[in-house]
Amino acid sequence: MNRFKISGNIVALITPMDKYGKIDKYSLKNLINYHCNNKTNALLITGTTGEFFTLDYEERKQLLLWTLEFNKDRLPIIVGIGSSSTHQAIKIMKYFQCYDISSYLSITPYYICPSQYGIYQHFKTISEHVSIPQLIYNNPKRSGCDILPKTIIKLSKIDNIIGIKETVPDINRIKIISNMTNNFSILNGNDDNILSFMISGGNGVISVLSNIATNEISSLIKLINDKEYHKAKLIFNDLLPLCKILTSIAPNPVPIKWICKELGLISSDTIRLPLTKLSNNKKTILRSIVSKTKLDILNNN
Repeated sequence: MNRFKISGNIVALITPMDKYGKIDKYSLKNLINYHCNNKTNALLITGTTGEFFTLDYEERKQLLLWTLEFNKDRLPIIVGIGSSSTHQAIKIMKYFQCYDISSYLSITPYYICPSQYGIYQHFKTISEHVSIPQLIYNNPKRSGCDILPKTIIKLSKIDNIIGIKETVPDINRIKIISNMTNNFSILNGNDDNILSFMISGGNGVISVLSNIATNEISSLIKLINDKEYHKAKLIFNDLLPLCKILTSIAPNPVPIKWICKELGLISSDTIRLPLTKLSNNKKTILRSIVSKTKLDILNNN
């Protein structure tokens, strides 16, 4: 396998839904055009922000087909896969095997809290059955289990495991993984620590905020890569209040979906249960923070 490295600004794309809770094809097209016409480097669909947990197989397939249609080979497409069962994860991945996908983002088995050996065997077994490259998704807060650096380093030696989306806010961990792996993508999963993560050896981000701030996130990454840390810090400090409120005011993707609707990127902020819409008070707080953030998209609306 010709191993490749994923880097830069990857948007964790929301899944737009109409007022009846069906996938909104026309809003999806609008979102994809926004990212293709701006500075996004890749699209992640059916991740946590894309509400994979409420989409059935047919909906995921339809979402992918529409994404491929609207994208028109402009950006790489990553598909999020979530399952606590190794067998089920393989089944889901094979379901999409025939489509033009760059890689899978595969989360750790959630709820059951397997051992490090079990986690290693989970991803190793998937790699033996699926040819499309994998990105590991480590999110202990949501999954209940953490992939330790020694396990990540061991998994990095498997040919078609090409990187990790890391959400643990321990910068020393990023340095260890970066120093001990070769040609392995280390991607940030927390918008509120992009600056320190990238400086410590990260290669890019899988970003919630990039749904509305793709130019700003891309500029931030470029400045860090160019070691222009002072300029990067100015952008990061402007984005930070919005980064923090997106994860604290309500569960992801409730806040970002509402902002996308407010900015005209999608027609509705419909969310499926057990997630619920924002209260009016929280909308007021969010609106105030968005208006104070220097976003390119605000100048075009």
